[in-house]
Amino acid sequence: MAEYIKAGFESTPGKTAKIIKLNNIDKRTKAIEEFEKADLVLFALPLYVHAMPAHVKLFIEELDSAIKMTGKRIAFLIQSGFYESHQSRWLEPYFSRLSERWGAVYAGTAIRGAVEGMQVQPASMTKKLFKSMENIGVELGKNGALSTNLVNSISKMEHLSATFRFLFKIMQKVGLVDWFWNKQLKENGAYNNRYAKPLENIDNK
Repeated sequence: MAEYIKAGFESTPGKTAKIIKLNNIDKRTKAIEEFEKADLVLFALPLYVHAMPAHVKLFIEELDSAIKMTGKRIAFLIQSGFYESHQSRWLEPYFSRLSERWGAVYAGTAIRGAVEGMQVQPASMTKKLFKSMENIGVELGKNGALSTNLVNSISKMEHLSATFRFLFKIMQKVGLVDWFWNKQLKENGAYNNRYAKPLENIDNK
């Protein structure tokens, strides 16, 4: 998705962008250097239940004392496997306050659910999603911020409808809900240990 955002951003004449992944501790120093040089930064991250990834949080904590943020524009993209956007709303006010605390310009937060399945979906099913990501880049390149209309169009459903919940229960009964995770467990030789509790008998005293 980041590649499509970058392509959209660079479609505006004179705009260039870099993608820096934070999944390796050795990359954080380089990321801080690039962050300092950038006029606009987009944090794109997954949400795990109600928490951002630890390496993103550590990077944010390092930025607190590393560089001056005044005038820098910062936007955020939260993606998750959850269908409903409401699951990710908990991070939205945090990012808004974080930008304010840094003295930066808050450029908005976009939330997109139902992303996990894209790993196994054909190109025809991900075309609309990738176009949305490209539009995020285009808007950031032209306006330096995300519009309410774009954010709302990307968010999809806020809560699961009664019909969706009913269908989900049926899918759960026939095993369609867990097939993707079970497939990964089997490929990694861990399927028979899926109910293991390795920490159950640890003495915490």
